[in-house]
Amino acid sequence: MEEFELAIERSRYLKLSDTRFKALDAKFCSDENLQNCLDFLNYLYNPLKGTDLVGQCLNIHSQLMKAVEHFYGAPPIFTIGSITFDGNKYFELTEDDIKSSILDCSPTNMANIHAWLTLPSMEILDFTFISTYESQAGDSGFPKVVSQFAESLKPHFHYHPVLTGEESLSKLGLSSSG
Repeated sequence: MEEFELAIERSRYLKLSDTRFKALDAKFCSDENLQNCLDFLNYLYNPLKGTDLVGQCLNIHSQLMKAVEHFYGAPPIFTIGSITFDGNKYFELTEDDIKSSILDCSPTNMANIHAWLTLPSMEILDFTFISTYESQAGDSGFPKVVSQFAESLKPHFHYHPVLTGEESLSKLGLSSSG
């Protein structure tokens, strides 16, 4: 929670987003709820293949925000940052990278950006990381959607939120459609 709160503060301090967040003591992502959510999303968006998700974290998570809010009855927070997976860091984005992008008026290196949704319960919904990872490394043996409390994902996954809010993308010169 501390890293997430810092990401919200950083987004405000850098004038990239004014994310409003109220933590809830709840659990949204049971196996049954997740399957029902995936069925709902597949109905809305036609079934997506893993190859449709590779490298599309900004676009996919931006598109799914309203549907995820409708399904769970709680607004997810668009979250940008990096991931440590089995001891290796992926999509390493730092505050210095962001400040440099703002000062240079040039988009941040897309390869260093990853996005996911954070529910008010602090559960992470990541529809793209495993597909992207497996496209390069082969089958990981993990479910295709990461959906757990951040603490429950350890030791394999550690999500590092750096920024929050979809509006951060446009203010950094990035598009969620790419």
